[in-house]
Amino acid sequence: MDSTMTKRNVTTSTTTKISDLFREVDHTDNNGPSASNGENQQMISDELPSISSIQQQQQQQQQQLQQCQQSLMTSNDDYPLPQHVRPPNPLQHASIWSKLTFSWAYQPLLAVGSKRPLEEIDLPELDPVDTSHYQRQKLQQLWQQQHQQQSKNDHTSLAKALLKDYFRSTWLAQVLLVIQMVSRIGQAVALGYLLQTFEEDPVVPDDRRILASGFFWAGVLTICGAISFPAKQLQFFETYRKGMQTRVGLVAAIYAKTLRLPSTMGKHSDSHSTTTTKTTNTNDNKTSNKKNVSSSASPSSSGQITNLASNDVERFLVTSVSSIYLIYGPLEAIAIVLVGVYTVGSSFAAGLVFLVAVLLPLQFYLSRKFVRLRSAVAAKTDARVGWTAQALTGARTVKLNGWELQLQQRIQKLRNEEIHYIQSSTRYKAFNEAIYFVASLTISVVIFSVDVFVAGNELSARKVFTTVSLNNILQMTLARLIPNAIMGLSECHVSCRRIQNFLQQPELLEDQEIMNRSSSRSSDVPTNGFVMSLNHVTSYWESSKDVCINRADQNNRSVAVKDVTLQFLPGTLYTVVGKIGSGKSALLSTLAGEMTVGHGSIDRNYSSLSYAEQEPWIMNGTIRENIVMGEKFEQSQYDKIIFACGLEPDLQSFAFGDETIVGERGVQCSGGQKSRIALARIIYKDAQVVLLDDPLSAVDAKVAQHIFRYAIQELCVNRQKCVIMVTHQQAFMEPRSRCILMSDGMCQSFESYQALSAEHPETHVEIPSRDSCVEENLPKLFSSEVNLEITKSEESDHPKSQESELVANMETKNTGLIRWSTWVAYLAAMGGWPVLIVFVSIFVVTQSALLLTIVEIGNWSEVDPQEQTSLNWLRKILGFTASVVSLSFLRAMISFFILVQASNRLHLQVLKAVMLAKIEFFDCNPIGRILNRFSADTGICDEILPLTMFDFLVGFFMAMGSLITAVVVLPHVLVALPFLLWRFWKLRQLFVKTTRELKRLEGISRSPCFALLSESKDGISTIRSNGFIPYCSKKFESFHDAHTRAFFSFVPASRWFAFKMDGIAFCLVAITSLLAVLLRSEGWFSIDPVLLGLALSLLLQLAGTNFPWMIRQSAEVVNQMISVERLLEYAAAPQELPLFSPFDEDHKDWPIKPSVSFNDVSVRYRRNLPRVLSNVSFSVAPSTKIGVVGRSGSGKSTLVQSMFRLLNTDEGNIELDGLDISKFGLHKLRHSMSVIPQQPFLFSHCTIRKNLDPFGNHDDSAILKALGSVQMLDTVTMTLPNGLDTIVAEGGSNFSVGQRQLLCLARAILRKTKILVLDEATANVDVATSKLIYQAIDKEFEQATIISVAHRLEAVITYDRIMVLGDGQLLEYGQPKELLAIPGGHFVSMVTAQGITF
Repeated sequence: MDSTMTKRNVTTSTTTKISDLFREVDHTDNNGPSASNGENQQMISDELPSISSIQQQQQQQQQQLQQCQQSLMTSNDDYPLPQHVRPPNPLQHASIWSKLTFSWAYQPLLAVGSKRPLEEIDLPELDPVDTSHYQRQKLQQLWQQQHQQQSKNDHTSLAKALLKDYFRSTWLAQVLLVIQMVSRIGQAVALGYLLQTFEEDPVVPDDRRILASGFFWAGVLTICGAISFPAKQLQFFETYRKGMQTRVGLVAAIYAKTLRLPSTMGKHSDSHSTTTTKTTNTNDNKTSNKKNVSSSASPSSSGQITNLASNDVERFLVTSVSSIYLIYGPLEAIAIVLVGVYTVGSSFAAGLVFLVAVLLPLQFYLSRKFVRLRSAVAAKTDARVGWTAQALTGARTVKLNGWELQLQQRIQKLRNEEIHYIQSSTRYKAFNEAIYFVASLTISVVIFSVDVFVAGNELSARKVFTTVSLNNILQMTLARLIPNAIMGLSECHVSCRRIQNFLQQPELLEDQEIMNRSSSRSSDVPTNGFVMSLNHVTSYWESSKDVCINRADQNNRSVAVKDVTLQFLPGTLYTVVGKIGSGKSALLSTLAGEMTVGHGSIDRNYSSLSYAEQEPWIMNGTIRENIVMGEKFEQSQYDKIIFACGLEPDLQSFAFGDETIVGERGVQCSGGQKSRIALARIIYKDAQVVLLDDPLSAVDAKVAQHIFRYAIQELCVNRQKCVIMVTHQQAFMEPRSRCILMSDGMCQSFESYQALSAEHPETHVEIPSRDSCVEENLPKLFSSEVNLEITKSEESDHPKSQESELVANMETKNTGLIRWSTWVAYLAAMGGWPVLIVFVSIFVVTQSALLLTIVEIGNWSEVDPQEQTSLNWLRKILGFTASVVSLSFLRAMISFFILVQASNRLHLQVLKAVMLAKIEFFDCNPIGRILNRFSADTGICDEILPLTMFDFLVGFFMAMGSLITAVVVLPHVLVALPFLLWRFWKLRQLFVKTTRELKRLEGISRSPCFALLSESKDGISTIRSNGFIPYCSKKFESFHDAHTRAFFSFVPASRWFAFKMDGIAFCLVAITSLLAVLLRSEGWFSIDPVLLGLALSLLLQLAGTNFPWMIRQSAEVVNQMISVERLLEYAAAPQELPLFSPFDEDHKDWPIKPSVSFNDVSVRYRRNLPRVLSNVSFSVAPSTKIGVVGRSGSGKSTLVQSMFRLLNTDEGNIELDGLDISKFGLHKLRHSMSVIPQQPFLFSHCTIRKNLDPFGNHDDSAILKALGSVQMLDTVTMTLPNGLDTIVAEGGSNFSVGQRQLLCLARAILRKTKILVLDEATANVDVATSKLIYQAIDKEFEQATIISVAHRLEAVITYDRIMVLGDGQLLEYGQPKELLAIPGGHFVSMVTAQGITF
């Protein structure tokens, strides 16, 4: 392919990328990049599911609904067991009356919830329009329509597309809102005319006219109320459901985008940015700096993606309810003003002037401030969640190095910055809440003052309470709903911009199209003999967009492989060799379609490809799921692959065989097991081209021989598959295999290994004979693998029991009431009982001041008209009003400050507990599950719970004031009040009992979504190149729909409860008004019109807003306290032993002599599990070098973990320098040793300097010296223009696995401890580099004690002593010569297997 072939239409708007990411992946080519990419990788139609298909689903669900209802009718009242069949969606076939009253929500969900705790199977099926699949397609359709309608000079906006769809989709809610508004205004007018009948002369028994007028207006008041509250609840349900659907679509889009991100995003980006800055002119510096910042920020990091899918999308839920008021709220305000002027007088317009001139400008000012703070909060949350994710991912490395406190301080520092912005934003929320509370009062005072002192009119009960009632309506609309809509839309705008920026990130699809454009053939038999041909191919780390934009500047691109020309034949094994960092993995990534091809062409003539990365990707599921990955299951083929990959003994050792859940990142498997599972996966795929990146480095020699013979040779090469394998073990280079030597991104191809070694003698290694068959000794071969560790280490020493299997992989769910301890803990986080007393007192004082002010206004209206104009009354009313305003602002500020500080303290408790938790906590809990606590649950405690609790307390005290006033003024209310209160209490008990479990189910169902999102981000190369996108997409849709089921079930349940609460409040108003007319008309009771107006206006406010809102918010407080409960659950995580001990101070220079002694040490992972080390005893003299060898699963890494007390001894003790290590604090112990773990870990978005010296203890010269010792000096200082300031990409992806391992080794060299532990530290580097590294270790740690775990015996064969472990026992220990002299010894057999000669 000519270089011009890669020139694409780079001016095409990035908006098309968002369209592409929504394309359904079910019909994509499952075989990775292929020749027919343009034909086979077709996406499904953008059309939504057909109406007929939805109708068919609805008919099926109707039959299921009838069966479910029939079974419910015949079942007993106790509901002893959950349903075994999920109930169908009851909404689809509900009657009009059922929809109007929300009775469809009662059966079966609330009915079951009232009898027993709900289970997941009790949740009804989703309506097809609420599913993840449907909403993702709909969002794609909206984006395409917006893109087509935009003008040439306008950019497509995701926010505009969503806003247009919102108003189109909520037409029914808009009609209901108008009906609700009209009925509420009608109630206020009817109240005024009802009071007017009480102001007339006393009624005589035969005065039918006045009697009829009173009953008429009381009837109008009642009828308007009967219309208002059903319309309100239906409108709320429609808009909230729309917000949920928007959230579902956005989360689905975020996941779909994650599967299309380049796996090499961020690689070498920093060097590129810096070079651009250096080579461009001054005018370009600003742009270059932006690139550098962007790169550092890593816009597609796991932390940011998690934050987008958890916090940002939540903004659309609440905002969807209030957004509709931006249009209809002002219309309602105008209608109220017109009605007020007509019924009260022209003075009513003064209230509108005050509203427009003061309140609305203030709301817009608060909104603008809030937008800026919201962006800052989101950025700080991204950073905090990102660092938390890194701390969780590298928990083992953090603990081994004793960095818990430093990382905790760094995260808490970010948290403090986040809290600073949250507190600032909540101050504006507090202002908004205070304005809402005083809006009605202040507007009424303005109207009355103008009416009396300017217009010279007389106040009356009718005028006062009509005004108050109308202003109460305005209070909710203009002081709460519209400001909430403004702030909510501001937040949504910020979130939309963040989500759109993420969705417009460069995608790999462009790279695949560039790479495959030259080919259009796909067949099982290549037409030209080659399955793949590379013609002068140069690939880059940057995405295709960056390559195309910067094509004019050739020096600024980061080359991965350069000018490669290769041809690959079927039925041939190609081994790729070369030094570390030479480009071996980059070559395979290019062949897999994961690299950007900037020059040359790749001709692909195969139908399928499979790719196993150097770091095996294992998802959280069963072993069988990880191997089959959605392919058709064939037992015979599966059994052959299990045998060929040496997994038979492992499956026999697990309690559940291949149904064993391996945990996140394969946490329950050893490194060798993970590598073999990944190998079995790609072989099961049965692809024509097989790419293997160092698959044998994680297993011992005999297992490697078995895998090479039966898996690679028999199942791949002998079946005419083209196998391209990177390896550092030249022992597996057969004479027939062809060799590719990589060096600095360039390659040389050789017909055989002999030809390679002849031209490059430094690569020559004596190849042992593999004529001896290992099949007959297979049981003995794997005998030491029968017991498997349950850690993230290289070992795996014992199978899990059924109980531990379930406990380790299932998230716990509490049931029943929120425990009293949770409330007490939250109170303690608030500041304890003194703070609570202050908290409650200010609410009581503020509410009392409000009621006293209203009473004074009523008294003002009763005095003579001449006295009403007295300035004393004006001063008194204004003084009371000013006190209410001041108290309301003070109350809001104090409340939000206390509640946000409580959230901050809870976060600190959880952070401390998690950072200091035992390692088994991280082994048993997926990172996504833990991160869910630090993202979604913390977000609820930060922003949602404070507002909900404040609203509840305000509504509670207002409701209490209204009821007390009504009872004092109208004692006859007591006739109905006890029954209504009893009914309210029973309904609330039922609602809280059910929705509490729903919220718990929602929290649990949310974790798998985040876990799979994180897993998919980490394994995107494996998922995409092997064609697993359809499988992962369906799995995510299943998890996502499960979460939506739990969330949606709460929505109708809450509307059902709100409908019942509105009904109770409606009955209270109706009974009060009708009884008042009846009692006065019969002359049984004398009622003051002013007091009646006060009581009825308060009751109308109670029925219309305060009471239902307060009850709903009280239930929401309980539901949101589940997040507090979930945080406190992790705050009680099992802790490690103390980090510090008084014994440390007495031995500051310990260890002086680095001797090590194990005395009858036995170790187990948990109390209920068997021992993984049994009675191990040995001694290591100071400055001795010990090699630890053994089969996979023999206990080598367990030995290392016990030295660092990641695992505590069950029996016996370990001594360093003659002192029992259990007497020291963990930090003293761990700082006294250095360790290089098998799985290297680097901190993302930090410089190389910060990774090597995280806390600034060394200067650059020492750092550079350490890099030179591990053969990385030239790579850092010459290859990377930024040198030590190069930013490490997420997961260290801008370095190879071997380079990451070397950087970790350099980190250990800088520490210069007296004891160094190496756990397969050079497993991923070539033999020559390995020798140089061990020479450097010998030099740097000449006086240190070195304990090295190794599979390569040549790395430790020259050590002072060799330790052979097997089945957790010490088999042999002595000098190498002594062990080699034992006939038939364990060490002898291992040396023979690896073909080492002396």
